[in-house]
Amino acid sequence: MVLLQDIMDPQEFHQFATQGYFTIHRSDKAWSGIWSDMTIEQTLNRFFGTDLKHGRGVTRSVVSRYLLGMPCAVHVMQALEEYCNLETRNSEQHVDLGKGRKAWDAKDIASFVTWLKGHEPFKVREELISLSTGVVGGVEINCHMAFERGTQAMCHIVGRTYEKVSLSKLYKIKNLDFARTQSQKAMSSTVTVDTSLLFQRLSVAMRGRKELSKSCFDYEMSPVPLSLFDEKGSMRKTDKSQLYKMFTTLSSRAFFEDSQFVVDGGWLLHSLVWPHSKTYRAIFDMYKNFLVQRFGRSVIIVFDGYEDEHIGVKSYERDRRQERNCGVDVEIEPDNLVPLNQRTFLSNVKNKAQFVYHLGQTLATYEGFSFTVIHAKEDADVEIVRTALKTHNELFRHGKSRVIVVGSDVDLLILLIGLTPTSESMYYYKMGQGGKANQLYDTRDHKHLQPFLLFAHAFAGCDTTSCFFGKGKMKLVKLLLQNDSIRALALKFYEPDCLEDELLQCAETITLALYKDKEQSSSLGTFRYNLFSTNLAKAKKETPLECLPPTSPALLQHCKRVYYQIQVWLQHRLDPCLWGWTRQGNILIPIMSEADPAPKELLQKVSCGCQGPCKSKRCNCRKAGLKCNPACKVCRGKSCNNSKRWTATEHHDSETPTTTDACEEDGGQTTVEPDNEDLTEDDETSSSSHDATTDDEEINEGL
Repeated sequence: MVLLQDIMDPQEFHQFATQGYFTIHRSDKAWSGIWSDMTIEQTLNRFFGTDLKHGRGVTRSVVSRYLLGMPCAVHVMQALEEYCNLETRNSEQHVDLGKGRKAWDAKDIASFVTWLKGHEPFKVREELISLSTGVVGGVEINCHMAFERGTQAMCHIVGRTYEKVSLSKLYKIKNLDFARTQSQKAMSSTVTVDTSLLFQRLSVAMRGRKELSKSCFDYEMSPVPLSLFDEKGSMRKTDKSQLYKMFTTLSSRAFFEDSQFVVDGGWLLHSLVWPHSKTYRAIFDMYKNFLVQRFGRSVIIVFDGYEDEHIGVKSYERDRRQERNCGVDVEIEPDNLVPLNQRTFLSNVKNKAQFVYHLGQTLATYEGFSFTVIHAKEDADVEIVRTALKTHNELFRHGKSRVIVVGSDVDLLILLIGLTPTSESMYYYKMGQGGKANQLYDTRDHKHLQPFLLFAHAFAGCDTTSCFFGKGKMKLVKLLLQNDSIRALALKFYEPDCLEDELLQCAETITLALYKDKEQSSSLGTFRYNLFSTNLAKAKKETPLECLPPTSPALLQHCKRVYYQIQVWLQHRLDPCLWGWTRQGNILIPIMSEADPAPKELLQKVSCGCQGPCKSKRCNCRKAGLKCNPACKVCRGKSCNNSKRWTATEHHDSETPTTTDACEEDGGQTTVEPDNEDLTEDDETSSSSHDATTDDEEINEGL
């Protein structure tokens, strides 16, 4: 190789050394090019590669003579091959040219094409989304701002020595992998506030003022009604399945063969485990075989509705369960492979709606079977019960068999008991999960619960109402069974035209009885004060506010939602926005309370001194879960993002803050900081402290 420049033609050597003309081909087939050094080695080892191994008795001199004689022996062997018209060489082949590899490649290409058809990589989308996992990036995903964030970080370290350089996590780029580990909500973002902070500050302000302290318990003393909502502002939920303990089961199932089954579509979707690498048509066949094997050839299936034009109160529960935008949108074709696992696929409401539609269409086309598929407008529970009652009446007129509702949700059994006439029997077949046995229930065995069961279910917490902290459904049911006067008050919620004041009066009496008010307090505020004082004197640790009953304004919104839900079950149409709900985007959000969390004279003592737009957790008012007020030193409750005039839409549509915004939020200094909206508790590693103050020095001293 050293003498190549002297041996080769200058032009050829130039091409060999600088233009890549060093590849040698023994044939015209693909992948046959090799390096020149490798060509020399292959030529020398073609005849000697399998002979004369270095073993015992072979000295270095023998090996040297052997290796030095190889170039001469090669010419002798080539001449011998030409004379004998023979050639010793390997066949020209490649591992990627075999039949097995070709078939494998064809299968992989077909799978990839199917995947591309289902995911549409060139479809215009409003969100940043991972095509493979379906993860949707929220507003905090800023990987496209890598250059800008890097520039900000560089400005932050200019003029500093190595020992003083400290970069905050705020400069870290967040990609889709970050979104995969976070809880994403498309229409709203949950912010956890310190619910006890406001109460602590107000307690200091009320020190030594008994009358003021007593009157303050007419207010929640917290940013949210903690007895009905958690720290994130979500409805508190209870374990509904505990109600199964008060229902008796039937042991005989001999009449199953002569029964008409009405199946809950939501349960049906999750009753089977989808196998991997199957087409939609194959999965539809699995559902058909499952229905025939369990319930016969004539089955009624009722699915939830997912129409965009119909927005009901169930939209909040779906949003709470984070069903929307968890998996990627997939266009369903019966002969296509399912690209996602079952849980991820069904977590996307659009995918679920498509799947339910195609499943219903396919079930209707099977010859020799009578599958009736019904799609509810939104929640299927009421539609299932109505369908079962209607089918029961039709079968009764023709002298035919009974109707059995199939599912796993206790809501179905409660609605069956509450809506079925006491003279008739409807059956509910609860499908066991996790190896538990199936159970059969008869509504006629529980007719003593019918007058108040719907109220107990809604008032103590269902899918569309809150539960009371620490008060399960069984406590309310026992109270209604034992107290005739409380049971009479519950009947008010069944009246079609009932006033809000009447509902609130009944709800306050029931709530006081539920919390065991032995002193017969005149109002909820008085009872809240007495209960807190009693618990504070006996407790060995801090008494949480959620242990107190809700205030009257919060209870009013709760009983309005309860009344609305009961009227919906009774087929009376009401406007949810007039009964404890408000529309936000394409979902309905519960109204927590229309009253202030504390007296105005005390709220004005909690203020901030933010130099910026009050958009981070450093804002004293935002940290306490309050809006800024006129007592705030800079914004005065009017010119910041935390004022009452600042809407959620304006907040979400705001652009990425500039360097000026970041400097203002840092107390007016000229240091370069990124957007403080991205600031989390884990990110506050090197950020400067914020000047959050109050107008009352006594509050600061007490804290």
